[in-house]
Amino acid sequence: MDAVEIMDGTDEGIFSWFTVNFLLGRLSKTNQAAALDLGGGSTQVTFSPTDPDQVPVYDKYMHEVVTSSKKINVFTHSYLGLGLMAARHAVFTHGYKKEDTVLESVCVNPIIANRTWTYGNVQYKVSGKENGKSSAEQPIVDFDACLELVKSKVMPLVKPKPFTLKQHAVAAFSYYFERAIESGLVDPLAGGETTVEAYRKKAQEICAIPNDEQPFMCFDLTFISTLLREGFGLNDGKKIKLYKKIDGHEISWALGCAYNVLTSDEKFSNS
Repeated sequence: MDAVEIMDGTDEGIFSWFTVNFLLGRLSKTNQAAALDLGGGSTQVTFSPTDPDQVPVYDKYMHEVVTSSKKINVFTHSYLGLGLMAARHAVFTHGYKKEDTVLESVCVNPIIANRTWTYGNVQYKVSGKENGKSSAEQPIVDFDACLELVKSKVMPLVKPKPFTLKQHAVAAFSYYFERAIESGLVDPLAGGETTVEAYRKKAQEICAIPNDEQPFMCFDLTFISTLLREGFGLNDGKKIKLYKKIDGHEISWALGCAYNVLTSDEKFSNS
């Protein structure tokens, strides 16, 4: 067994899904929770289709997960470019040349000027863009303009579209959780449950105030709500369970990876 191995998005998605369902006690059930992991460069979507007829539809994105009691067919895909920071970069640099580092964005409040943001080892100066809906007395983001730009960046990258994701209970973590906490959407200690619509409404609320301390929160929440709604096809009322920990255990790929290593004959046979 290799001492060091680079994990790809597929492994990360499956291991995180396993961790969530193991800790929730859902592995032996017929309808496991879907796991949504929002990172900086990509986002992972993992779930087990409930209808066997769905399996051929997802074809090359299907993987077999062996648990102590059964084998489970799981869809997983890592959507490159749809991580929170990658999406920020795509939106903030829209209309600019690759070498440009001084940026104005419709998704940033006009009161924000030359805020430093680093991505890919490049330091950018980001400012808000003036718009017809804003004024000196009430500086706001043109939410509709921001939303349309975000949609134009998100939708082309959602391939394949996980159109049966909506049939599952959804557990979300990483930036989904962090931005919900930081914006006051859910309790910072308990975590909790929210909806796709609540993300969108909180985005509109944040975009309508200067929010100098969180200059990019307007974009972040607009992106998250767009990814869930338009990207993944979840309806406004869809409940999203947000986790950082379950029963004291951090949500990550680590537990699933450890289980895989300890129970995989193939891995041990390579040692």
